[in-house]
Amino acid sequence: MSYSPGGPGYASGGPAEPAFSQAGLQDVVNSWIAAVTKPSVQTFAAEVPRTSQNRLIMSVGLATVIAAVLGLISGLLSGSATGFIGSLIGTPIGFFVGQGIIFLIAKMVGGNGSFMEQSWVMSTFWAPILILTNIPIIGGFIGLFAWLYSLYLTYLALQPTHRMDSTKALTVVGILFAIVVVLGLCAFFTVGLAFLGLAAAGGNQ
Repeated sequence: MSYSPGGPGYASGGPAEPAFSQAGLQDVVNSWIAAVTKPSVQTFAAEVPRTSQNRLIMSVGLATVIAAVLGLISGLLSGSATGFIGSLIGTPIGFFVGQGIIFLIAKMVGGNGSFMEQSWVMSTFWAPILILTNIPIIGGFIGLFAWLYSLYLTYLALQPTHRMDSTKALTVVGILFAIVVVLGLCAFFTVGLAFLGLAAAGGNQ
């Protein structure tokens, strides 16, 4: 079911700001579980008024630490345990840069949600998917499925977060998909040209 822009709005700061505690973390994890197991516009609409800085920090922070530890374990299993500190720094940066791109595109098509609302709501599925894709051995096999599922969840989450209809949400997701494909092709051709250059240089020696 799509979100009706003419319906009731959602304001930040409804429930009290949760504390950085075990109960606060459990509250965030419950939102993760709901986001990935009961995906719907209504599920994400319920998260919009729960937007808070503390929830966002706990969601991104907890997922980052767990994913970094899982990545370290994977590295130990493969004999290349590197990148732990880089993951702790780069993961949250990557998340917020990605949210910035989505936010700008959403604004371009008429979205009127806040950056904080969007970041919190999307962290509820980004975090568990990040963790799942970093599980040793099996994480790599679910990468493509997880990415496609993330696009679907983004489509659902955009509607209540930015008070937009399903067509506009689909437009945002389509633009995101196109950006990823173009960047992927550019990376592919860049690497391919680099290998060709090295092969040509080796043949001339």
